[in-house]
Amino acid sequence: MSKNSRFDQMPQDQKDNILEKQVPYGPKVAFAFGVIFTPIFVLLMTLVYWGAFNLFTGAALTFKSAFGIVSHAFVPLIISSFLAIIILLIKPRGDVDPEHFLASSLAAFLPDDAPKWLEALGQSLELFWIWTMSLVAIGFSAANRKKIKPTGAFLTVFGMWAVWLLGKVAWAMF
Repeated sequence: MSKNSRFDQMPQDQKDNILEKQVPYGPKVAFAFGVIFTPIFVLLMTLVYWGAFNLFTGAALTFKSAFGIVSHAFVPLIISSFLAIIILLIKPRGDVDPEHFLASSLAAFLPDDAPKWLEALGQSLELFWIWTMSLVAIGFSAANRKKIKPTGAFLTVFGMWAVWLLGKVAWAMF
């Protein structure tokens, strides 16, 4: 809300009223997001990588194999979630930046007045996500029946990420 210009123009009592109504729902929404949307995200990413590797490299992998690879490759993101929980428990209330719990992305080190496109780029240069993508590339390279070189798998994974990143940065510029 701090980045919303319309929220800044409201009187303080109206801001307090909105926050008072929304605060009780925050933990419930966060829990629901983790329980419901994490498996959906893993399934979506499985479909994307399964399709990409079958299309671009002729991997001929089954969905079951692709799902196993992506599920195991997401372990670094599970580790980052546990570390974020530990950080939240250790730090005093109000000392944690809600956008950068772990400071594991470049965006955590950018100044507050950084351009939006640079913020979008910095958020994508995230240690745990790059670790996850590396594991996806290693897994698909090992499971590929045509035995493409690991460089081909890394080019497929990081190439798709680069296209997504360019779109994200371009969107932030407008």
